[in-house]
Amino acid sequence: DRVVNYYLYIQQPMRKGHTVELLTHYGDKYEETRERKGYGKANIECGLKDDFDDNTRMRHNISNRSSVEVTIKSMSFEEVEQTVHFLLNKIFIPLTIRIEWFTERYFELIGEKRHNFVETHQLSTRQWRGWRRLSWLAAMFQNRVDVLMTGSEQHDSIRIINDGLCRMKWTAHKLLLDMLQQISGKSGETMLDEIHSEILEENLFLVAKGNYLIHTFDSSLWCATARKLVRDVAGKLIAEYKLEDPLAVTDRRLKSLATRLLELAADAVSNIREACNKLRSSNTILCYFDSAVQSLYFDEIRDEEHQEKIF
Repeated sequence: DRVVNYYLYIQQPMRKGHTVELLTHYGDKYEETRERKGYGKANIECGLKDDFDDNTRMRHNISNRSSVEVTIKSMSFEEVEQTVHFLLNKIFIPLTIRIEWFTERYFELIGEKRHNFVETHQLSTRQWRGWRRLSWLAAMFQNRVDVLMTGSEQHDSIRIINDGLCRMKWTAHKLLLDMLQQISGKSGETMLDEIHSEILEENLFLVAKGNYLIHTFDSSLWCATARKLVRDVAGKLIAEYKLEDPLAVTDRRLKSLATRLLELAADAVSNIREACNKLRSSNTILCYFDSAVQSLYFDEIRDEEHQEKIF
């Protein structure tokens, strides 16, 4: 029934009305959760921020993805088969049925009826992002299956696993994307924005793994202009490209992608040029409060020792 029971041992009985604070030690495995919530040792002793901070949250999430990848790469064929069977039948299929029902009902209703339906039956942000995360997991498992199938004679099992992984890969039609752009979660972000954030995380995991870019939201390493460029490119732009149809590589799509990249780069360069012009043309300290100039600032490293441990 998932009810947690606590047993308290005290040497002397407590007086009636007397209160005492109880501190529960969940062990070292729970330390990451404490850090994410802001009351771990690193938060208290070293000033580490909680997961409301983009940089901290992204480091935790990328680290978790790395752990998942390491685990999957170590799995045997039987472990992969059992895990994929569980993910497909216990999570993906029930979630997909719920999403298809919600989407169908959403477009059947209009006006106030649609609004009331969304308020009552809306899926959580975690469910929408989980749907996308399953597609990422399917890609990780597919890589492992490709390695294990070399020389394997379990052809029927391989076919069943591959069929299951193909079902778990992300598919999103235009109507679904339009709906996701209209509904919002508790954070105020649209569900499409949440999916874009999930894809941003996928992309940052890839570039961090290859050491192409590291700690891209660390304001002591990257200025606001650079962080915005990363979010715009690795998040929204690439997300839109992937969601449209990741397999349809055409000249038209590639030209459109190149044009958008050029526009984003030009916008960043324009901001840098504006900041430089402000600094050259003004001898007063007021220019340092200009938004373009401030977008090139770096934050001071508060705790060098802790930062060194993180790196």
